[in-house]
Amino acid sequence: MKKNIIFMLIMIMVLNIAVTSIVDNAYGAEAEIIWLEKEYDEIYFVSEDLIKVGYKDKYGFINKSGKEIIPIKYDYIEEFSEGLARVGLNDKEGFLDKTGKEVVSIKYNHTSSFHEGLARVVLDLDGKYSFIDMSGKQLIPFKYTYIEEFSEGLAPVRLENKWGFIDKTGKEVISLKYDDAEGFNEGLANVALANKYGYIDKRGKEVVPLKYDSTSHFSEGLAEVSLGGKYGYIDKTGKEVTPLKYDYKYDYANNFTSESGGLAAVRLDDKWGYIDKTGKEVIPLKYDTAYDFSEGIVQVGFNDKYGFIDKSGKEIIPIKYEYIDEFREGLARVGLNNKEGFIDKTGKEVVSIEYDYVGFFTDGLAVVGLNDRFGCIDRKGNEIIPLKYDWIHDYSKEILIVRLDKKIGIIKNPLLNNQETKPIAPQEKSILATPTVSRVLVNGKDVSFENNSK
Repeated sequence: MKKNIIFMLIMIMVLNIAVTSIVDNAYGAEAEIIWLEKEYDEIYFVSEDLIKVGYKDKYGFINKSGKEIIPIKYDYIEEFSEGLARVGLNDKEGFLDKTGKEVVSIKYNHTSSFHEGLARVVLDLDGKYSFIDMSGKQLIPFKYTYIEEFSEGLAPVRLENKWGFIDKTGKEVISLKYDDAEGFNEGLANVALANKYGYIDKRGKEVVPLKYDSTSHFSEGLAEVSLGGKYGYIDKTGKEVTPLKYDYKYDYANNFTSESGGLAAVRLDDKWGYIDKTGKEVIPLKYDTAYDFSEGIVQVGFNDKYGFIDKSGKEIIPIKYEYIDEFREGLARVGLNNKEGFIDKTGKEVVSIEYDYVGFFTDGLAVVGLNDRFGCIDRKGNEIIPLKYDWIHDYSKEILIVRLDKKIGIIKNPLLNNQETKPIAPQEKSILATPTVSRVLVNGKDVSFENNSK
């Protein structure tokens, strides 16, 4: 009996060790890491489930298991667009598919990524442009000095110093007579003659007179225009829905968009506010900076501090942070006293402002850094991937790229394996083991250890 009791006690210890090991890897973060066998100089981005890598100034792609899919031999390689990636080799350019097959020969002096099934190419040193389709077939002669991408079925083209528009058969549907032209958006394109801008429709009819100093694309039925250094908005008939009285907006805020909720930022005398589509100033021009509305709220700044307001102008998150970013997955990055953390839309600091660096949340994970060590947390601030790596890049939804002691590894997002899994400290999940004469009750369940051997 004494031997049986000793045996059972040993088994209890084994069970405790085993469960603790499982709990320590509750998300499988460490178990999922794949260390790359080859030493790459850099990992760049993830595109179409492939990872761009570089070694000795040559580039290619590996998959998420670390297998080399596209040889590390190209002088440069770009992200996939519509299933094909631009590559360069020996001063020539072409396109690869995701298997590494050169579907468009590497023979061009210049190419652009595919858009609407077509790509711009230059073949000879004379710099003339044409379009090819995804099989490499040339669609129009090499005769234009420049061409833009197709938009709404038409592309701006330039011959010598005049611009017009072609369709996808190469037919010049709008005469080459303009000094400048941009692509169509919401049925209209901005064009210029003698340094004055206006708008034409797809038949080439001038629907807004060419009288402005600058124009922008239409969005939500309105476009920003300027005259004499002052800016305002017009509709598609050319009616000025706001007076042209505002100042240039730099790059802080865009025009009306589908996500702006009918509001756009405007600037006057270095103060920012918001107008609606009738031109009414619905949020006073009192802020030092203003950005784009997202999810019904927007970041604003005053005296080098930042917070959020809603569409009524109500301050919903105090303007007290050193910096603040837009909300993603319900949380926003904020900085205070040179530390970073996250707040929710009520302003509650759900992740303490204690890190040297925090990234955006992607599928429940955010990269964080402290004392030059990097890891990942979930939206509750739980440490999911330990802060032990030299750096971590969250290039895609499914994987993270890590570096540790000159090694590069790939970690699958552990939250995607089991969305219900919760991080648990080992001591929080214990085993209650009760020995009897010849068995053990583990958490109330009978586990037999009878020794039937003779």
